[in-house]
Amino acid sequence: MIRVELKVAAAIASTMLIPWIARADSPAVSEPPTYLSGEKVKQGQLPGGYNEAASYSCKNGRGFFLTGDYIYWTWQQEMMEVGTLITPTAFGAQAFLIGSGEIILQSPDYSSGFQLGLGYGLKGMDDWIVSTEYTWYKNSDTLTSTASSSQILAVSTTLIPYIQGSTPGVLLADQLKTKARLTYNAADLLLQRPFYFGRKLTADLMVGLEALWIDQKFTATGSDLSFVAADAFVATAVDGSFNSTSKQKSWALGPKFGLNSHWLLGYGIKIMGSASLSALYTRYTTLSTSVTGAVSSTSSANLHTNQKKNYNTVNPIAEASLGLGWGSYFCDDSIHFEVSAGYDFKLFWNQNVVNTLINSNGSPGNMSLQGLNIQARFDF
Repeated sequence: MIRVELKVAAAIASTMLIPWIARADSPAVSEPPTYLSGEKVKQGQLPGGYNEAASYSCKNGRGFFLTGDYIYWTWQQEMMEVGTLITPTAFGAQAFLIGSGEIILQSPDYSSGFQLGLGYGLKGMDDWIVSTEYTWYKNSDTLTSTASSSQILAVSTTLIPYIQGSTPGVLLADQLKTKARLTYNAADLLLQRPFYFGRKLTADLMVGLEALWIDQKFTATGSDLSFVAADAFVATAVDGSFNSTSKQKSWALGPKFGLNSHWLLGYGIKIMGSASLSALYTRYTTLSTSVTGAVSSTSSANLHTNQKKNYNTVNPIAEASLGLGWGSYFCDDSIHFEVSAGYDFKLFWNQNVVNTLINSNGSPGNMSLQGLNIQARFDF
């Protein structure tokens, strides 16, 4: 009798548990969120996950950091041709075009500069960081070109605006001396938010303002001149020499957007990469070209001065960098120190506009800066 009663009780209990077991295996019904999607989320409303803040946090720290960079960049630019060394194979009409030629380029070498940065972590504002950085860089290059007894040196019209007369042709010089000079200053004001993309990958979104001040000057001197007209068979000697000067000074201001990333390899070592884009309103406060000297013995129309003030445009800028770094906490995690080395690339579209003054059909040329960047960072 007791066995029968136990069997009946077990059957009734299993019947009652089957719906509960089925519900346990079925997907859980999600509860409505306690926040409005797309609106600001309060602390504790969402799990941290991989988007947790990844900024350095020192024990009893004030949230500041300092950076110092040594930069060793080279300056490159379109429309830096100063002349062509031609070895004639025949003389006749347009003799300067018959033969093999070697284009002479103004090629500045690497030069030193520096960057200084200061940042502060906004702990009460979703761990955003406000930072500023200043960059100073200068470069110059002097070049002397001389034609041998079997060559002729044709002076380029790209940077030396002398052929503006009614007689088309090419100006030749036995010797050509040229110099290019660049002064570059930049200042950034950025908001950044470092966060975790994964256990071994962090990223740093940034948005802010970028300001530039760029001065350029190009000078050229030619001696022992001769002139070959387009319909002439021989070169015509010209007495004297010429001096040419081209200047452009500009300032720029506009928004900047970018992303920095760090692949954490362990033991404080990391691979660092960054990329950014800017669109800057650019104002050329000085834009002039001038030539003095005896360029033509028959016409002074070849000598001229052009100047354009307050020329305004919008120029885009692209920047990228790749490097390797190491960092660690010290003094019971109260400070953090980091060193890194990378290679920078900066491309300035349409920065060189002097050619638009020299040639009626001229177009702006791009400018680039690239080279080594060694940084030290101190968080406290």
